[in-house]
Amino acid sequence: MSSSVSEYMAEPPAGQGRFDAGTVTIEALALGGTLTSLSIIFVCLRAFTRLSLVKRSFGPDDYLIGFSLVLAVIFYCLSIKLCDLGVGVHMWQVKRADYSPSFLMHSLVAIAVYSLSVTTAKLSLLVLYLRLSPDRWFRLVTMALIGFATAYALAYLFLIVFGCRPIHASWILSARASAKCIDKNKIYLALSGTNIVMDVVCLVLPLNIIIPLQMATRQKCSLILLFATGGFVCFCAIRRTILLPPLFKSTDYTFDVNKQLNWASIEVNAGVVCACVPSLKPFFTRYLPMFVTSRITGSKDKKSNPNYQTYQANNPYSTTIENNKRRRNVQSEAYELHSNDDLSLCSKDGPKSGANEDVAKLWCGHAFRNDCQGHRETIIESKRRDEDSSSMDSVGEIQPVAEGVSRPNPPQRVASLSIRVTTETRVEYEKT
Repeated sequence: MSSSVSEYMAEPPAGQGRFDAGTVTIEALALGGTLTSLSIIFVCLRAFTRLSLVKRSFGPDDYLIGFSLVLAVIFYCLSIKLCDLGVGVHMWQVKRADYSPSFLMHSLVAIAVYSLSVTTAKLSLLVLYLRLSPDRWFRLVTMALIGFATAYALAYLFLIVFGCRPIHASWILSARASAKCIDKNKIYLALSGTNIVMDVVCLVLPLNIIIPLQMATRQKCSLILLFATGGFVCFCAIRRTILLPPLFKSTDYTFDVNKQLNWASIEVNAGVVCACVPSLKPFFTRYLPMFVTSRITGSKDKKSNPNYQTYQANNPYSTTIENNKRRRNVQSEAYELHSNDDLSLCSKDGPKSGANEDVAKLWCGHAFRNDCQGHRETIIESKRRDEDSSSMDSVGEIQPVAEGVSRPNPPQRVASLSIRVTTETRVEYEKT
């Protein structure tokens, strides 16, 4: 019996064998592996969107989220090692040689990696916020949060490294008898509460920019939900903090710490994913448009409206006229082909000398048609690239026109001759 006590951390409950109880290590490993793989996928999609769709080089927020992903992978590797050393296993099944120093040392490293990962994910999101608005107050608050989050991570690291004097007493049990250690439990609770406050502030901060925007209600809600994915990170942080006080009093620490490890893994990877979501708008727009609110809404509802059907029956040309208006709005910068050239004013090289210059330029379309057609193709290609490459770089890029508000006319692009020709046809009819 004495040899058993010296070899293992505790004795099993009365009437129970040492290895009768099962473990939960497999569940922890499966959860961590799935979430880490999901984080890798989202970061790869973000990189693809940045380089291939938006066609821009990586920015500071991209490097920060990449570093956070590396830390998330390291955290999962440490989780595998901790499960091998005793996480998810009852204390009476853990050997003393495995618990100290290996288990305690790897636990401290995992805590440090956790704090750095969640902090860098926040920093990546905050750096993205700096591009949302040029407002001075918004940038000051964001910069203050960046500094506060950095100080939070440094405080966490300082606690881990210098929690005991001598330092090695943090992972060697035999050295704690003569060592001086601070009450880490209270400090962990304080830091966890601070982390929750930062998550909530990061969640509500962009709302002051989004809510005043002139946009459709559905689009505004979609944009809010886009940033509100960080609410799940807040929930994970709160849940993990709630589990801390019972864990500090647990007599079966290695088994109960499994829940803490699982929620920490969820929080780390959820932070990476949620920091990537706002940057994936161009990807969803091109490849998964069903997840993005359409810019043209209400057409089906309009056609199903009885009043609209009555109006359409009484005005048979209304549909054609409205379609022509929409087509002209979409192609407002395109050039129309001429159909009535006055050859008396023209030559194959352009307007004849002596002719009225403006009139000749208007109707000598065949001399300049190639230039206009090439310019039209350039405009269409530019529009296509702009639509594919739209990103969350500024408020201007995420602010469509509100419903019921007419869109301002776009700046006119004209050919090198600075003359734009538009023909209109007026149709009159009488009821018989």
